[in-house]
Amino acid sequence: RTVQSELGKTSAWRTSVDSPADVSITVPPRIQVKQYGQATFDITVDARHVPQGEVRHATLYLTHDSYSLRFPITIVRGQADVTIDKSCAPGSIAPYGTTDCTIAIENTSFHDANVSLSDMLPNQLKLVDGTLVGATQDCNRALSFDGTLAGAAPDIIDVTDDPAPFGYFPLASLGVAPFSCPSNCDDGAFLLNVPAFTYNNQTYTQVIWSVNGTVEAGTASGLATSAANQHLPNPSLPNNLLAPWWTDLNLGAGGNWYVAVLSAGPNQYTVYEWANVPRFGDSGSTFSFQIWVQSGTSGNIWFAYGPFAGNTGDGTVGAENSDGAIGDTVYYDGAGTLPWGGSGLRVATVPGAPGESHEITFTAVAPEDAYGPWANCAELTSDTFQGVNIACAYGDVTP
Repeated sequence: RTVQSELGKTSAWRTSVDSPADVSITVPPRIQVKQYGQATFDITVDARHVPQGEVRHATLYLTHDSYSLRFPITIVRGQADVTIDKSCAPGSIAPYGTTDCTIAIENTSFHDANVSLSDMLPNQLKLVDGTLVGATQDCNRALSFDGTLAGAAPDIIDVTDDPAPFGYFPLASLGVAPFSCPSNCDDGAFLLNVPAFTYNNQTYTQVIWSVNGTVEAGTASGLATSAANQHLPNPSLPNNLLAPWWTDLNLGAGGNWYVAVLSAGPNQYTVYEWANVPRFGDSGSTFSFQIWVQSGTSGNIWFAYGPFAGNTGDGTVGAENSDGAIGDTVYYDGAGTLPWGGSGLRVATVPGAPGESHEITFTAVAPEDAYGPWANCAELTSDTFQGVNIACAYGDVTP
């Protein structure tokens, strides 16, 4: 942290920390600051004994002459991008008794991670020779591991043949009235509040519904899709698109569009429909299609297709994620397979492969006269995070 002095002379500040018993906070004992100057110092927090997910509060005090300052410190114990877990069982053993320990580390980032792990056993434990797997024994109470763990693969978006629950089902046949045309009937859009749904593992309650044949999950772009369709994925805005038929459509020249929330048994669907909407400047080319979005956390989304006629030379059928980095296109400007005539398409998020993991196992024995409680903590560093990730196992040696 950096402190700024408002005093007209150099000042030396004494420090002290009030923290919970399971948190150790280290700061320099004194901080000297020149008049109207700045000083930078480190605050080191060791929360190895705090359970994962729990919160702790502490206070740093700085005093100089009659001045007293309080600096609050709050931490939430969490895992780094390379996680570490440690266990030893049984925890309670007698002299000459043994406990079997496991250390598991996993790279949860999308990048390769160089890692270094060390584990110094307490006085109550010694490594049993020949039992260590996955690390190097440095002495009878120490082990280490250095290596590189491959990163995780991101989820992918896959658009595949799969019919919507009820195929293409015209909403007008259910008595649903056409939705009004936006202010720009050619290239406009509406922002809609909709039942919560899941797309690419994220929950959304709003969409941007564009005349030109797309729905954006969420409203991050604030944009309607333009008449110039793109191959997906594409980093250009808007992103997070569901595109059953992205082309230059024009509601001002005919056709209708509809939106409705339908229920079928326990399932609820928001259905977006374009019905006999013509291409801009080409009234002989008309298209009918729908997006079915299941409410809740299932992530189920389908494209359904009705009648069409005319020119299909330029259009996009596909989907992409929120930054346009991953996605899938099944048809683009004449390349691929047109969806009309098929059973429909499903948009699915396929989980990527997890990052590489590494496991270390060993057996430890209690010496003859080393009684009492013990804590055995493994420490992990990596180029993917700052600080040290620590995992501990606890037990005791009793007569």
